[in-house]
Amino acid sequence: MKRKVGTTLDESLYHRAKTSARRQGRSLNDLIAEALEKLLNRQAARASVVRETQGTYKVSAKALRTVLEEDPYDAG
Repeated sequence: MKRKVGTTLDESLYHRAKTSARRQGRSLNDLIAEALEKLLNRQAARASVVRETQGTYKVSAKALRTVLEEDPYDAG
């Protein structure tokens, strides 16, 4: 099922999107829906990486501080 929504776009963004859709031979609605779908999928993928790796690296505060204070360019 599809739902109609209303939004307000900056005039320049609207014209760029409308031109892009026309060049691709598709509707502005399709272009916006695809862009929103890609954005939401990317955000979901990032969130799941965080969730999947949560608690993977367990180190003490002292060990973490030591690593963070190391100079990676110190050859000594």
